Amino acid sequence: MSASASKQQSLARRALAHASAGRMEAALEVLGDACGMEGGHRAAFEPLIAQAQEDGQLPLAERMMLDYARQSRSRAVHADLAALFRANARWEYLKELDTPLSPAQIRAIALRRFEAGEYGMARKLLRSYLERAEADSEVLRLLGLLAEDSHELAQAEACYRHAQALEKPPGSATLELGTFYWRHGRDAEARRWLEAALKTTPGDLHVAGLLASTRAALGEVATLPTLF
Repeated sequence: MSASASKQQSLARRALAHASAGRMEAALEVLGDACGMEGGHRAAFEPLIAQAQEDGQLPLAERMMLDYARQSRSRAVHADLAALFRANARWEYLKELDTPLSPAQIRAIALRRFEAGEYGMARKLLRSYLERAEADSEVLRLLGLLAEDSHELAQAEACYRHAQALEKPPGSATLELGTFYWRHGRDAEARRWLEAALKTTPGDLHVAGLLASTRAALGEVATLPTLF
């Protein structure tokens, strides 16, 4: 076995281990590394399938390859994977490969990836959703969180503000916008949006505490709401 083939086999095992542990984003990154080596995706898929068959995890490997084909948008990868599914009578995967995802499906997958902590993939999918459908508050709020986590503060603020503008009545996006300003010391803006959020949930001590902190920073009298 050549050094390249041995390396691809090792990457296939790593990709499958990530996928088995629910880390599909990491699995796809490793599979992408394997596909970038000598022999390309064909040489990468073969050891992945062999390892999956040995471990009794062929459906998981097929799902990984399907996700990779969609992510790569390569006609060659698509064609080869379609031929593989067809040869093995994996009609459900073949149908899914040949059927473009609807915006609603993309959104649902993106939310699952976000909840699973696969933030890079979630961000790609959320952006893909916005290219195909009208913006909605929750998608923009999540994109704001992901941008802020990457220290892209201008992008995060734009997402939060757009999310808040779409939100009727004020809710999680309004609170997120106020909290964003609070986190970054922009007290006057934080006060405005935290006050709006507190009007929706007047008994929320978390929001009230943030608002009190903001008012104190502005030199105002800070009081928590009376609950009893």
